[in-house]
Amino acid sequence: MQRRKFNKVLIEETEMTPIKYYVRGQKIQQFGHIMRGSDDNITKAVLFWKPTGKRPRGCLRKRWMDMAKEDLKRIVVNDWRNIIHDRKK
Repeated sequence: MQRRKFNKVLIEETEMTPIKYYVRGQKIQQFGHIMRGSDDNITKAVLFWKPTGKRPRGCLRKRWMDMAKEDLKRIVVNDWRNIIHDRKK
């Protein structure tokens, strides 16, 4: 009978980085791409849009922008508004 292994053990054995770190990195790259765009871009306008009224039951409490800011805080990027314009950083 084969023993079941937890994801944590598999990641350690294969020396792979967890997928959540890859997804966070892609989200931050996309965030930078959107922020470097023009101000009249619809994607940028939607990113900063704040809905009014009461949130329907079952909907997310956080917007995409809120999650992106949390990810930036998690990797200790405080001055993201200035850094965002330097593509290499």
